[in-house]
Amino acid sequence: MCNAQKVVLASPPAMALLTQPTGVKNQKLTWNLLDSPLGAGFYLYARRPQFLSSFSTRQLFANTEQVDREWLDLLALGAANPASRHAVFSFLAGF
Repeated sequence: MCNAQKVVLASPPAMALLTQPTGVKNQKLTWNLLDSPLGAGFYLYARRPQFLSSFSTRQLFANTEQVDREWLDLLALGAANPASRHAVFSFLAGF
């Protein structure tokens, strides 16, 4: 039995993802592109600390001071498992 407690941090997706429908063809095309060697390469690039910091600053936080070491360490921990790429790809494909 595990007594650990965890918190899931989430934020809403970008406004365009909420307001603009993504067609099934575009979803399949994006998914197939991401679920390829090219997508695997992108994921390796995107999980670098510099990218995680830049993306968080531009897309997730209004205040750059909130992108702290604790946040970046959490992202790096989640990105360390290559299987987690499917959650990222699903988001990017608009599912």
